[in-house]
Amino acid sequence: MVNPWTALEVKKNKHHPEQGESMAKSTDQIILSRSSAMVFAVIFIALGFIAGVGTAVFKAGPSRTMEASSVQQGDLATMAAALESKVETDPADTGAWTKLGNIYYDTDQYEKAIHAYSKALETGGENPGVLCDMGVMYRKTGQPETAIKAFDRALAHDPKFQPAYLNKGIVLVNDMNDQEKAIQVWEALLKVNPLAMASKDQTLEELITHYKDHADK
Repeated sequence: MVNPWTALEVKKNKHHPEQGESMAKSTDQIILSRSSAMVFAVIFIALGFIAGVGTAVFKAGPSRTMEASSVQQGDLATMAAALESKVETDPADTGAWTKLGNIYYDTDQYEKAIHAYSKALETGGENPGVLCDMGVMYRKTGQPETAIKAFDRALAHDPKFQPAYLNKGIVLVNDMNDQEKAIQVWEALLKVNPLAMASKDQTLEELITHYKDHADK
């Protein structure tokens, strides 16, 4: 069975400060949020970012494709500049920091995204969507251990936040070469949602079976 998790990304919900809506996008990422994870009959469409076995990470909020479909890159730069000015004036504006982090995420400015998300957490407290997206950014900057810590923080705040399980397993199997622990994490997700999907055509249970069957190969 072909594994569709080669290069996906679970992101958070950018256009919605509450980071709670979900939608799927056909680009190099998948959008997965709290509400989508609850149902998890979510249709994962990952056409452009598939490259191997389980190298994907998922965003807990709105995706870059969603952002790009409504505004041009120049508009994103303008929006970022406005938000940068806003947080300079009001450093305690959690929503502005979160939106700024989302734009940085969508424009591949990983370090800036981490800084903005850190400020959002500092001013607004723990938020699983923000933590999950920050974890993805840590992975993008070559810090898988720190990414795992961010996913764990998200799960500590909300043990049913499914994108964090997905991303944690992906980082474990691809960046830390710990397939056994990744399987354990995904099996924990199945306890939260037995119907969890790895893609529109493959259940998470099937993905786990794939790894188990090829463990010694």
